[in-house]
Amino acid sequence: MPVFNRFAEAGRVVFIEYGNYKDKIAVITDIIDSGRIIVDGPFSITGVPRMVINFKSVRLTSLLIKGVQRGIKTHALTKLVTDFDLVNKYLETPEGKRQLARDSAASMNDFDRFKVGWSRAIIKRAVRAEVRRLKGLTKEEAQKSPEEDKDAKQKKVARLNKHRAILLDKLRDPGAICVRPRAQKGRTQKGPSRKLIYAASTSTGKPKKITLKN
Repeated sequence: MPVFNRFAEAGRVVFIEYGNYKDKIAVITDIIDSGRIIVDGPFSITGVPRMVINFKSVRLTSLLIKGVQRGIKTHALTKLVTDFDLVNKYLETPEGKRQLARDSAASMNDFDRFKVGWSRAIIKRAVRAEVRRLKGLTKEEAQKSPEEDKDAKQKKVARLNKHRAILLDKLRDPGAICVRPRAQKGRTQKGPSRKLIYAASTSTGKPKKITLKN
């Protein structure tokens, strides 16, 4: 079981999710109470000034700057952040990479998105071609599975033979002169589909309805 090690403490780097400084990072410099903290960018590096912010507006990251004391001054914090190389280290974390990807996607125009989609399609085609080459199959052979086609064909033949046998059993009347299918009227019902076949008989003069189940 993983151990939780992201605590709200002086020197912890946070990501601001709400407010005027959304999508920026800052460093906790002091804790006021259970709901508020004081953060500082500093402004010259991350663009976040020293301010009070709610805990619900930030997300704790895995970065922790050592040597940050509660109530540290801005100039001392700037020196520690510069030595720590905060911005580059944050971009190397998973959170930073996701944020960089979101910023890159947001800055794209229509043509950039088209180029990305075209590149993905080319990569997919190349991957499929390489998989076929490793399997020793052609493009047509890879698109269909012989086992699936064989099973489907056998099931279809068995179903037709079953219908044919039922029809022959029910149409023993020698006076039957025509057999023609009609579409089932009314609301479509869930479950197995049905076919209605009417056989006109010379003996009764009335159509005889036969219901076949798939």
